Formats: sequence, C-alpha cells, structure tokens
Amino acid sequence: MGSWQNSPQRAAFTGQIVTGDEVTRSSVSAEIDLDSLDTGDAGRDKGTLAKDPVDIAHHPVMTYRSTGLAPDGQAWQLDGELTLRGVTHNVSLRVQQHEFTSGTTGERRARFFATGKINRQTFGVRLPVPLDRRGILAAMPSASTC
Repeated sequence: MGSWQNSPQRAAFTGQIVTGDEVTRSSVSAEIDLDSLDTGDAGRDKGTLAKDPVDIAHHPVMTYRSTGLAPDGQAWQLDGELTLRGVTHNVSLRVQQHEFTSGTTGERRARFFATGKINRQTFGVRLPVPLDRRGILAAMPSASTC
C-alpha cells in the first residue's frame, strides 16, 4: 500500500525495483491506482477523484519512472518522471531504507520510504477551494525482494 502525507491515506500500487551492478544503476517504476485512494473520509475521496480535479475516469493511474539515483547523505535522491492526468514532470524523491526482513521462504526483503513534493497545479489538478499549501507531499513506502 502507498500512503499520502495525511495518514491514514492509502492507495494501492504496483511497482518494480531493479538493482544494478552498482546501486546508482538501479531503477524504480510504480503505478498508483487512483481509484483506490482512501483518505478515511469518503466525502473527501469522492471530491478528490471527481472529474475535477483528478479525473480518474480518463486518468485512472499515476505513474513514476526513475531516471537516476545518487547518494544524498544518509539517504538517496531518486530522480524520475511522474505522470498524473496525462501530464509528465520531473520529480525527485528522497529515499531512505526502512528495514531488512526475511520472507516466508527465507528470501531477503528490503523496505524503503520515499518522499517528495509536487505542485498539483503543474499537473492540471485544481481544487474548487484554496488550500494552505500549493503542493502535495506524497510518500510511497514499498517492499521489494533483494
């Protein structure tokens, strides 16, 4: 599950992490099912997913595809392209390792937490009422088998 800034907001997503010979040659892709967005407030969800502002009838998914990965202190900077409402812009995410665990068959699993800011208006997302902030903070925790 993915989460948005104001927990317990969640959305279902699929993704892939491909590890390179060198960490910086790794890549990430994700597809978020916007129809599954659940903020815990059905009225807010209905308004958010309506024709305006997100228009899930015509744009049911949001996608992210990485274009680069570089160390950033104790974390990593993942550069990529985010597509929402058919509009694509470059978006950088700060990625931090969350934990390493073992799966039921003994395989190693790694969990990461990635955060980034977007300006909803650059993607054509306009809300009928003004918000305190111009951007949306999106966080997409993911688990992958390493």
